[in-house]
Amino acid sequence: MARGPGSWGIVKRLYRKILRVAFETAHAASSTVSALSLPAFLMCVTSRSSLSRSSSSRLFPVFLLCLLLLCPVVAFPVTLQSLYETAAPQGGYTKYLELDAGATYTGGIMIPDGEVVCIKGNGATIDLQTAIIQIQGPGARLDIDHCVIKNGCLPTAGYAQGALYFLGSHGDVVNNTIHGNTIGIRVYSTEPGAVTVMNNIIVRNTVTGLLCQLGSEPLVSYNDSWANRVNNYLIDCG
Repeated sequence: MARGPGSWGIVKRLYRKILRVAFETAHAASSTVSALSLPAFLMCVTSRSSLSRSSSSRLFPVFLLCLLLLCPVVAFPVTLQSLYETAAPQGGYTKYLELDAGATYTGGIMIPDGEVVCIKGNGATIDLQTAIIQIQGPGARLDIDHCVIKNGCLPTAGYAQGALYFLGSHGDVVNNTIHGNTIGIRVYSTEPGAVTVMNNIIVRNTVTGLLCQLGSEPLVSYNDSWANRVNNYLIDCG
């Protein structure tokens, strides 16, 4: 049965309403409309205006294409491991990782003996998701600054892990926010002063903010450490 003028008007109004809702939804779902969205919107409008009543059969395929192009691009978090694997040497470091401001990176990494690594945070978040950043061996080093580090360590590991775990290694931990981990920083089997912990906010870790072995104490200064459940700083004599 052929559609009359009245039926065609209803279809056009419904099409315009759904298109408007789709565009508003896509815009609300992202802080900025993706690069595809604006061209897609213009294409939809152009296609809609060019349709005649006799070409109504083309309406719905064009409409579906518009919806697909208007959908916001979903950015999945980048893993810290993938960034580590592709990092290039720079400034005397074997691997130099520069994070994007406001971005979130997931998971942990293992820095083996011989690797000298810098993580330049720029205010990015590292969500460890119960993993850790382990720096292992006398030839390993991590310098990390301006990161938000959270959700590190398996709760069942107790005192055996730290979100940042220096195991016989070296590094500078400067200007970070370390919160919501089991243990914020653990320093074990290092030379005294091999690790510097300075100008960090270390709060609300479920065991302690900083745990170190007797004789392996880091250089600690100007940190704001509070509300860590057992204590802000602990010496591990075991």
